[in-house]
Amino acid sequence: MAVPEEMREIEKGIDSAIESKPIWQCPRSVLLRRFLEYYRDSIRLLQSLAVMGAQTRREIAVKGALGLERDLRAGVWRCLLWAMQIASESGKRPMPTDEEIIAMSDVGRDYEVVVDFLKVGKHGLVDIAVNRRKRIITIYEGGDLTGADWALIEHEQATAPSYSHVDLTADTDRLTGRWTAGAFRATVGQIRDLALKESDNLEMRLDAKSVPVAPLPTIIEVPDFSDRMEQAVIEDLTLTPSIAMGPDKWNLYAWLDTPLVEIGEKRFGVSDMLIALGTDVGYDHMLRLAARVDPKQYSKVSGLREERMMEACREELEKKGWDVRTSAKLSGFGFEAIKDHVAFYPSKMEACYVDDEMVSSQPGDFYGGWITKDIVGPFKGEPGTGFW
Repeated sequence: MAVPEEMREIEKGIDSAIESKPIWQCPRSVLLRRFLEYYRDSIRLLQSLAVMGAQTRREIAVKGALGLERDLRAGVWRCLLWAMQIASESGKRPMPTDEEIIAMSDVGRDYEVVVDFLKVGKHGLVDIAVNRRKRIITIYEGGDLTGADWALIEHEQATAPSYSHVDLTADTDRLTGRWTAGAFRATVGQIRDLALKESDNLEMRLDAKSVPVAPLPTIIEVPDFSDRMEQAVIEDLTLTPSIAMGPDKWNLYAWLDTPLVEIGEKRFGVSDMLIALGTDVGYDHMLRLAARVDPKQYSKVSGLREERMMEACREELEKKGWDVRTSAKLSGFGFEAIKDHVAFYPSKMEACYVDDEMVSSQPGDFYGGWITKDIVGPFKGEPGTGFW
């Protein structure tokens, strides 16, 4: 079902309560800097916790640090958006307290959960129940028999998995009217190198030696670039009041969508974000960024990626599969139903499945049959079965 109107009213009340917080009476630039500093200092503590867990073989400490890192990032990211949207540079209060920064970050973390389930609910994928008397909102994900009601919360506590990246974008592809894929890669590579240069390393003791583990996050200033396209990339990666308050504000899903923050006339970023941006993770955000800032131009070049994908898959498909082209000779044998389909040899693939069951391959290299637990042999294909 869609998001109930009662939930929308509660959402407006939550937004109104957040906007009325005294913290937003501080100058915008002061708030942005303080939230970045809070994130930097907290991540350093969590990295130390994870290293301690690794040294003492306490897996729960490592997992706990990763979960807290995700919550912290979500909360601070939301606070940066609020500071851009609500606070002004002419704020009357001089400085927020540490307690206000921490408390607001916790609110931002919880608000991100609300945003997530409202987005899912908009597509009818969860049921939202409101109990005003008890002031409880319950989110039901999945059907009655799935036992998946807590999946949404567990997802919020887990670190996003990392997948291998297949790059199908050429440097010459003009993803937006202002920059190419090559300009993006060059830009984030330079930003990554700058972040690495400015970062100290966290070390752990291993066999009585200090071993570098990870760069400690620090706040760095990113200057303007002389190259026109690279400067355009920098500008599109920067969170500004116009972006935070503009029509695309709900298309910002993660901090890496705009890892740089405009503070006054300068732009700053936390080094761990900028280092991540210079990896394959950043290339994924390159496509998201292009689709957000210039959807028409991005649509024009998307076909190039599809063509490269087909070409990359063609050789593998020809080696590991076969197809049926209907002709008069095959007419009447039932092959029309699989016209324009490809059949795969399971023995030549990493794995093939029927529903959730991984199949076994029929013996030999001719028939390519798929064998499940519901099929009982013997099977043709073994030596001596040629005339069966």
